[in-house]
Amino acid sequence: MSTACFSFGLTRGTRTRRTACVISGVLLWSSLHACAQLIGIEVYEERDGLVNDPGNLAGAGSSTLERPDPDGGAPDAAGRGGDEGGRGGGASAGDGGSSADGADGADGGSAGTGGSGPLGCSPEERRCTDNVVEVCTAAGDWVQEDTCVDQTCAVSGDDAACAGECAPGQVSCQEGDAFECDRGEWDLADACTSNEVCRSGECVEARREVGNASVWSDTEFQPSETMLLYRLPALAHDAVLEHFGIVGDVDGVQARLVLYGDRPDGLAPTGGVIAQTGGLSFALAAGEVVTAAPASPETLLSAGTAYWLGVATAEATTLRGAAGAATALRIVPFAPFNAPFGPAQTGQVGPQTHLNVFIGVRELP
Repeated sequence: MSTACFSFGLTRGTRTRRTACVISGVLLWSSLHACAQLIGIEVYEERDGLVNDPGNLAGAGSSTLERPDPDGGAPDAAGRGGDEGGRGGGASAGDGGSSADGADGADGGSAGTGGSGPLGCSPEERRCTDNVVEVCTAAGDWVQEDTCVDQTCAVSGDDAACAGECAPGQVSCQEGDAFECDRGEWDLADACTSNEVCRSGECVEARREVGNASVWSDTEFQPSETMLLYRLPALAHDAVLEHFGIVGDVDGVQARLVLYGDRPDGLAPTGGVIAQTGGLSFALAAGEVVTAAPASPETLLSAGTAYWLGVATAEATTLRGAAGAATALRIVPFAPFNAPFGPAQTGQVGPQTHLNVFIGVRELP
């Protein structure tokens, strides 16, 4: 007894075979072959690993054949196999056939769908990326459209645009208080106290010392009946003068301090007295900071301006200091010690020494 098998394909897409086997004793080969011709199927017999043409068995006359390849080969006149439709999703519905292998796209996507995958975005859709407005192209790609400057990129549905009055991360000072940017709007971050000022969006201590307030070990000689004048660093902000400061090298020596303006070339003092210590004089202390209040309170000093601080002592002495000043001291005759301070004098050039002197100021908002 032998086993007879037949294969058939009704799709015109990727070649598909279905195989059925019957017992030769149940179904006669001649009848099977005749039916196969009517309905357009292939019939073959498998016996001992060889495939025999059933027509030979039925008297049609043919020799041993290869087993039909279920997945390959060109489409035949009966429409078996076919092109890429249905299974690959790349051809039209008409090319996909009507069998369950192609029309419903079960093997590779629905019929009639082909080409590339879905777009990454919808054309003309917009979004925000790092405070940059991006727009979707017709090809489905995101490209930069606008960079928000001092504004915040805001999204509304499928649209985005630069809006508001500030950018993320920005800070500011407004009416003496600290503000930060929150979603394009200025939001109060900190209310500065009366002892603070707002600087770069932050409340900081308003009082600071301009000059050399640290105690140094080196000294500079102060001759009698002279005044030494030292150029202070320029002020960063408008300020009110609150006190003078100095570090002496000998206890008990009487001293007086005066403040002048700066000449345009920055090499000497100029103008009249801006401020001076109150009273007749005050005593210095060896190696210690001594401060003295100005004779006139609320003296206003200007941002960006350098001032010259003059020191007069009742006797020859030494003052604390350090070498290396960018601008040399000026030495001016001054006598007697208790004489009123007059307009600034150019005097003569002294050593390039930092004197241990400073002024204490309260910066204004």
